[in-house]
Amino acid sequence: ANRVLERLDQGDGGVRFRTLEALGTYVVIFRKNGDANQKSIADNFADAIRKAQTDPNPPVRAWARFLNAFILNENSQADAIAAMADDDNWMTRLMAVMASQVLRDKAMDILAPLTSDPDSVVREYARGVSDSLAAATTQPTSTSSATPPPTAP
Repeated sequence: ANRVLERLDQGDGGVRFRTLEALGTYVVIFRKNGDANQKSIADNFADAIRKAQTDPNPPVRAWARFLNAFILNENSQADAIAAMADDDNWMTRLMAVMASQVLRDKAMDILAPLTSDPDSVVREYARGVSDSLAAATTQPTSTSSATPPPTAP
């Protein structure tokens, strides 16, 4: 466990990205297992991800915030993603758009201001995700049998 954590202080952003991804995966697996020792390791890994949210490298920091949002409980997830959407860094706001999709009903509130984001990548992605979520909520879930389909002559 310590060897994995040491990788967060070594190498370039790519090494830290991969290490954070591994930590996030282990957090999910170890928390599901229920073993007390593994839960302790998961807590240490989750703490390392939280600390990486202040990394001096903006992409690493954005990735840590993204992963942190997914290891939080459902109630805290929306707050974490909303904070990401309000970040000064465009990469973090972009990650907020990606993460918002897990929030279902709350996603539109987070996406709304991002559809006017000053960064064109964030803005266009937010518009696309917002449109997709809106379309998904307006599509019929079943076909009504009240009106039969037209038949060929």
